[in-house]
Order: sequence, then C-alpha cells, then structure tokens
Amino acid sequence: MEADSKPKKFGARLCCVCNQNVAALKRPKTLEQIYRECFYAVIEEEIHQVILENQLLEPGERIATGASGGKGLISLYKLI
Repeated sequence: MEADSKPKKFGARLCCVCNQNVAALKRPKTLEQIYRECFYAVIEEEIHQVILENQLLEPGERIATGASGGKGLISLYKLI
C-alpha cells in the first residue's frame, strides 16, 4: 500500500474536480464540494462558455466596468 503524498483529515471530503485536495467550499448551484483553486477554474470556464455561446464579446472588443467596491466586483475584475 502506497503512502499518500498529502495527509488526509479524517472525515474530510476531497474536491470533486481534482480528487486530490480537501474541499474548501460547497457550490450552491450544484452542491459540489470543491477545493478553492478548482472553484476558480470551474467558474472561469463557465463564464467563458456563456460568453462564447451567447456571442457576448468579439476578439479585440473593449469593455467597461463600474466600481461599487463589493465582493462581486472584485471577483469580476479577477475573471476579466
């Protein structure tokens, strides 16, 4: 039996995306338990797919954003 590279906490659930790291949060939309870094990747991919499917932006197009200072705005800036 091989030793795991990372110690696992008893009762801790692994990320449903990578199956390697302990899940840090549960997505309200899907109830998936996800590691923080995997969550960012999943959200970025979902937003990217919505933009492509709905043809919201064209290559080289400029966008403007408003600043309210809330958590949602900071997340939006990171994604853009």
